[in-house]
Amino acid sequence: MLKYYKDIEKIILTCKKIGCTQKIVQYSVSIFKLYVNNSKDEDVDSVIAASILLGCKISNYIIDINRLTKNKSKVIEIEFDICKVLDFDFNQEDIYTKLVCYLTKYNISQDVAQYVWIFINDSVFIDVSKYDYDSIILACINLACLVFDIDNKIEVNNSVKEIMNSILCVYEKN
Repeated sequence: MLKYYKDIEKIILTCKKIGCTQKIVQYSVSIFKLYVNNSKDEDVDSVIAASILLGCKISNYIIDINRLTKNKSKVIEIEFDICKVLDFDFNQEDIYTKLVCYLTKYNISQDVAQYVWIFINDSVFIDVSKYDYDSIILACINLACLVFDIDNKIEVNNSVKEIMNSILCVYEKN
C-alpha cells in the first residue's frame, strides 16, 4: 500500500521547494503513480522530475527543468513516455473543486473542513488512484467527523471504508 512512500515524499518536498501549489503536487503524484505502475524505468529520480515537470505544465506553472534535474534528456524522454501512457489526455479532474462542493452540501464547519483538507492531502501517500474522487472525499469527511465526534448522515460504502482504513494506516506508520 505504501510502496512508493519515499518517492511521493520526495515529490512533495521538491514541489514545496520550487513553490508548487497543492494541485500541482496532486497532479505530479498521480502522474508518477500511473507511470511507475505501467513502466519498467529504473531511474526513479528522473521519473519524479518528469512527473513534476508535467504536473507543472498541466497547471500552467512554468519552471526551468534545471531546477529539477541535471539529466535533462532522460527527463524529457520519460516525460514523452508519460504522455504516451496518458494517451496525451491531460484533462485532470480537480479534487479540491469537488471538495468545496461536498463541504457546502454537507454544511461542514471550517474546523472540520481543515481536517478534511489535511486528510485529502495525506491521501496521496496511498494508492487512491483506483478510487473515484467522490469516494476519497467522503472518506476524508467521515474521518474528520470522527476526529470531532460529529455524527454525520453520509452513507459509507466499502470503497469509502477501504480509503478510510488506508489513510489511517498512513498515520499509524508515522
